[in-house]
Amino acid sequence: MVDDALEYIKEIFSGDSSGHDYYHTVRVYKIATEIAKQEYADVNIVQLATLLHDMRQGIFTH
Repeated sequence: MVDDALEYIKEIFSGDSSGHDYYHTVRVYKIATEIAKQEYADVNIVQLATLLHDMRQGIFTH
């Protein structure tokens, strides 16, 4: 599911130049994954949440 979300985000934000592009999302994803592991959180939930955290912007700009 996380891999599917990564691909979806890549498609949605591929042409974004607002600073909330695919690479921003991947940076947030990596940082959040490390924090989730340190805090013993559900890593899958955190990963999906971070991958989708800018979707509102994507819906309105694409």
